[in-house]
Amino acid sequence: MNKTMIIGGGMLGNQLSEYLKEKKFDVSIKKNIKYESRNIIPNKTKNVIITAQSPDYRSKQFTTDLLYVNTILPLQIIKESYEKNVENIIYCSTGSVYQNKTTGHKESERIDIEKLTPYSASKFSAEMLIQQWEQYFKSITVLRPFFMYGSTQSKEMLFSKMVDSIKNNKEITLSNNLGLVFNPIHVNDAARFIFSLLNKTKNFHTFNVAGSEEVSLFTIVEKLGKILNKKPNIKTVKKRHDVVLGSIKKMNDVNFKHKILIKDGLKEMVTGKISNKKLF
Repeated sequence: MNKTMIIGGGMLGNQLSEYLKEKKFDVSIKKNIKYESRNIIPNKTKNVIITAQSPDYRSKQFTTDLLYVNTILPLQIIKESYEKNVENIIYCSTGSVYQNKTTGHKESERIDIEKLTPYSASKFSAEMLIQQWEQYFKSITVLRPFFMYGSTQSKEMLFSKMVDSIKNNKEITLSNNLGLVFNPIHVNDAARFIFSLLNKTKNFHTFNVAGSEEVSLFTIVEKLGKILNKKPNIKTVKKRHDVVLGSIKKMNDVNFKHKILIKDGLKEMVTGKISNKKLF
């Protein structure tokens, strides 16, 4: 069996664990790791996947938790993984390391560190530090997810907030009749993509993890309203809308195929099911 340790759980970690178990992986999840923790990685572990992120992602200042969970903990895990002869490391960073622009962000573009938030700076710092360990592992992969969503998403995240706002007739403010323009990815597709990388990658790589469809938040809200059978309470303001798109060329280059269309993913967001299809 492929012994795999997931650090952090969360929506992605839990979905990934379920998927890998279907693929006959020996999977365990470790959450709420403290600074003084030792022997986190079981012996004979082949893959370590770090999905942990600090809940302080909106903070405008560096917090102790932000620095530990997003930067120090990954390095702590990398060091122990080296000592335990782990082969493959996957670290979940964030698509928010990129700045707003109208075209899709490519993994090779320069990151403007002066414009990073404390959250994205802590994630990008870990990216750079982890890369220094490349020679000690079969593969190290950094992932930059873009607006991942699913029915188990925490309540304070974008898609969950939209569902709650529509259900409770809360006002939703959108810029320029569009709101955010982006290409979100369903957590199921994200989990499938990570699984595909465990079988393909060597050395060091960075991948955007984004969806195959470009949509506006206005479209998302409209579709959710139809699924919930409630008219969204939308307020439009004359303000330039944001565009946050992740290029999926590298995902396509490793022959990954998205399965979950926005219309099906939003139904799962509300009902927990995607039509009559299996999630995997």
